[in-house]
Amino acid sequence: MSDESILVIGSGSAAHEAAACLTAESFSAMGVDDISELSGAHDLEPHQVIVLDADALSEPPWRAIELLRQWDAQATVIVVVTPESHWSSFSSFRQRPAGIVLKPIDRAALLMAIDSALVYRRLLEENKSLKRQLGSAVSLGDWVGCTPQSQETRASIATAALSNGPVTICGEQGVGRRLAAELIHRHGRNPGSTFLPMDLTSLPDGELRRLLDEARDASERGRGTYVHGARPGTLYLAELSALSRADQLALKGFLEEPAPFRVMASSHPSITSGGRRGELDPELVLALGKIRIEIPALRERRGDVPVLIDHFLKRFCARFELKALGIPPRAIDNYSNYDWPGNVAELSMMIERAVSIASAAKFDGTTLPEHFCAPPSLTAPAPSRLKNASLRELIADIEKRIIVQTLERVDGSQKRAAKELRVNPTTLHEKMKRYNILPERSRPRA
Repeated sequence: MSDESILVIGSGSAAHEAAACLTAESFSAMGVDDISELSGAHDLEPHQVIVLDADALSEPPWRAIELLRQWDAQATVIVVVTPESHWSSFSSFRQRPAGIVLKPIDRAALLMAIDSALVYRRLLEENKSLKRQLGSAVSLGDWVGCTPQSQETRASIATAALSNGPVTICGEQGVGRRLAAELIHRHGRNPGSTFLPMDLTSLPDGELRRLLDEARDASERGRGTYVHGARPGTLYLAELSALSRADQLALKGFLEEPAPFRVMASSHPSITSGGRRGELDPELVLALGKIRIEIPALRERRGDVPVLIDHFLKRFCARFELKALGIPPRAIDNYSNYDWPGNVAELSMMIERAVSIASAAKFDGTTLPEHFCAPPSLTAPAPSRLKNASLRELIADIEKRIIVQTLERVDGSQKRAAKELRVNPTTLHEKMKRYNILPERSRPRA
């Protein structure tokens, strides 16, 4: 049976004849007596084409078409009329039907009009999809950086795009692993296909095996959808080290045969390191490691920081509809000297916060005040504190500051903070009690 659904509007014999003809041709045809029975866009959504019996409507056909296109701008309408009808009233594009069929209805003419309307509808949908993709498309210029490390990463991305094989992208969280994967996809051999990211840390044990089996079965049966209802050109698996042993074996088996889509994976700190549930399977490492890209941490390419600041300033000023803003030179120096444990993602967050504060404060200068954009730092204790505190107290101050900053960076998640600080969660909780550090949800907010 055809997947296309046709809505027939009219109570006369012509409407009933059209519905019977379409049903006989395996279309899904639904009929209503009058346009007044429809409530709006929701009723039009399932239908690709609308057939109107002009003589059976309670209002002029041009008005009916105009109303339908108010509900759905892409409504594809075919009008059934008598040969004596006059069409001078269809003065605007919004009123013109996609096709006209004369009474008495000729089966071949109706089906030809339906086919033409369906082709037109698909072209409209493809055009809309392409515009959406162009609006969100990424280019190699989005990999911002001027240091030799960034140039090398950009070259590796361009080289990987020439292949269709698996790719592993290694690096700390926040360095831009997903952006690198998407750039490889967009510059690859099938850029118009879907880029489907999947976070393995949130996937239950065995779920990846089920999804891969489903994808393989769908490919063999020639179905149009694979994983999560989408037909990806690239499946991006974030945090490979989160895979259980069973899912590792499933992924290895999947890669041993020609896959219906390209597989990319990210790993931290390296694919050769063990996963959270034990060592990664050596054969899986070999299968995924044919193309490997190592992205250095931001602290290893500090020369990129000023360029990234400028890039993020332009992006967020455009988002908040502010004129171009700058950052004081001393603040840029502070940013360049900071280690950025959250890497580029943390820098982006800091710039976004500074611009959002400026927007909320209705700041209209060209350079942001320094207190808007001071990066987090472990500043040295004041001289008076150095004189009056013991070494143990000074170390405690620094430890407390590190814990607070880490909690802020991970949105108050003690589990994630303990993982970043490489301490037992119970140890972290005891230290928070000792230093009177409130959980994120208990802290007062401005």
